[in-house]
Parts: sequence; structure tokens; C-alpha cells
Amino acid sequence: MNTDIETSAAINLESLLTPVTKLSNDVRKALRQRGGGITSSEARYLVDLYYDMQKARIVSNNRVKGLDRDARKSGNVAEPHQGIDWLFNQQNALENQIKAILSIYVETHPMVWFFEQTLGVGPVIAAGLLAHIDIDRAPTAGHAWRFAGLDPSQKWASRQELTELYDAQEGSVEERTRAVSKLIGRDPETVIRDATTNFATGKTSGKLTKDKAVKSLCRIPFNRQLKTICWKLGESFVKVCNKPGAYYGRVYKERKGYEWGRNLRGELSDQATSKLAKTKIGSDTDAKAWYAGECSPEKAREMLEAGETPTAAKCRVETGGVPMLPPAHIQARAKRYAVKLFLAHLHQRWREEEGLPCPAPWVISHGGHAHYHQPPQVAPM
Repeated sequence: MNTDIETSAAINLESLLTPVTKLSNDVRKALRQRGGGITSSEARYLVDLYYDMQKARIVSNNRVKGLDRDARKSGNVAEPHQGIDWLFNQQNALENQIKAILSIYVETHPMVWFFEQTLGVGPVIAAGLLAHIDIDRAPTAGHAWRFAGLDPSQKWASRQELTELYDAQEGSVEERTRAVSKLIGRDPETVIRDATTNFATGKTSGKLTKDKAVKSLCRIPFNRQLKTICWKLGESFVKVCNKPGAYYGRVYKERKGYEWGRNLRGELSDQATSKLAKTKIGSDTDAKAWYAGECSPEKAREMLEAGETPTAAKCRVETGGVPMLPPAHIQARAKRYAVKLFLAHLHQRWREEEGLPCPAPWVISHGGHAHYHQPPQVAPM
């Protein structure tokens, strides 16, 4: 058995297995000449594939690290893993090729200049945003936010929850459907249309019934892939927040400080109490301690001033605590704020680039606000 292992370890698998075929310069040139070479539909698929392959590559890498770590702990020679090494290298190479294709897709898009002027947004995220958002169908930034799952008024509930909510309404099937639609932030006309349409044929599938209505209300009201991309976008802004010129990273950082200030002053206590009442949170979790008012604002402030992230373990007190949002909740809020501002700026510049009308944001035209952060990106002359 040992002889077999030594023999297999001596074999150079890299020389026996076919490597990933890389994009040639001719192929790259052809893709650029053809306006990107791939459609938006292909770009959406490749973005999803890229992240799936990234996960698989990380698994392969962790497997190799685990074998080496176990060997160090036991004092033995590590189990041969040339096959996994080869797979890891191929996955990495293929990832890079997909990224190269997506880079060409972005480079040949009319909005390439917008991303070139934005620190923290790479070609994969840029391609995902451009491929998923149909600017012709998004007259306002709010439409883009809703499509990305960033509208807090839009709720996605389970069939059981919606059935109970539906049964609690009064009136006809249509009246109940409209009432529930409004309660969860959905467009009643869209819900009814989807409920009475056969998506296989595109034709009306009969009259509206309770089952059809609930099924339509249960549908995901946003694009999951785009929501994931926006989450990754927020993570990217966090990573570059301390770099000079990282506009949205700075926005995230400033917003995080603002949210923490409100949190420590008790201005978010009602929201914390409401969250605790509406959501099942483990009694032994750190989040429960923050929501339930078991943590001290003073201790949290001391940790923040020391450059540390507050923890429930160090901020918990017997008395004198205030219901607050947990650090992870504050972090998510700050990231979403930066992402939504970025999407608003992308929407404005993209509509301008296409010569489409771009109305003022709702908070300016209807909400009584007077200040608006104009996009820092400027179209080339």
C-alpha cells in the first residue's frame, strides 16, 4: 500500500491531464469586434457560473489545506493530493477565462465609463448589473431597487402566512387579492395578471381563484441573482472603504457611523423591539441580547471609540440596557444604503446615456428633501 502511494505521488498529473483552453488574442479581438460577443442572457448565465465555480474552487482549496493541516498535526507525510491540486488550478484558470469574457462584455457596453470611474466594482459585478437591469423598463431608481430586492415595503411571505392573511380579509376573491397585495407591497394588477396567466402559452388561464391568487402572491417579488450581486457589491464597498477615492466605500463608512449614533441614542429602540416581537430569535444568541435591551450603549460607545466592533459579551449588563439593533444589523443597513445610492447613480447616468427621461428621486420631488448627492461619475465628452 505504501509503495502504491509513493508511486502515485511521484506521478506528475499536470503532464497527463488536459489543461483549460485559454482565450486566444484572436478570440478576444473577435469578441470585441462583435460588440461583446455575448448577449445579456449569456452574461447573466456566466456571472452565475462564475460564482458557482468560485465556491467549488474554495472547496477544493480547503480540502488541500485540510490534508496538509492533518499531516502537520500527526507528524506524518501529507496524503498525496495532486489530483485535487490539478482540479484547483483548472477551476482557477476557468474562472479567469470567464472573468475575461465578462470584462469584454463590460468594455463594449455604453456604460463602461461609469464603472471605470467607480472604485470597488470589478468586471463580474459590473457585468451582472448591466445584464440584469433593463434600463428601458426602470423609469425610476425605485424600480431598480425593487427588482434587486432592496425595497423594504416589498415582502416575501410563505404560503401559510399569505393564506392566513388572505382569509382575514373581506369581500370577493379579487378584493381580497388586492388587499393582501397592498399589505405586502405588491402591485395588485401584476399579482392578478400573473394569477390568471398560463406562462407556458402566455394566455389567460381562467377566472381568479383563491388558490391562484395565493400562488401568485407567493412568487418571489425580486430577482434573486441580482439581489446576490448587490450583496456582493456591498461587501466590495466595505473592503475598499479606507482607500482614497472609494466614494461608495466612504458613503458606507459614514452611514455606519450615523446608524450607530442613532442606535446608541435609543432612536432605534422601537425597531429593535418590533424585530424581536415579529422574528424568532434564539434566546441564547448575541442578537437576542441586543434586541432585548440587555446591552449597554455606554459600553458599546467605548468599544466603537476604541476602534472595536461592539459585542454582546462585552456590552451585556444586568440593568440599564437599551433595546438596540445588533452590530450585524447596523452593518447590513450601512451596506444597503451605499448600494442603493450606487444603483440610483447608475440609473441616472444610464438613462441620461440612453437619452431617456430621468425624473428626480421621490424624496426630492415628493418627500420634501432638498439635498441630493449627484453621481460622481461623469460621462466622457
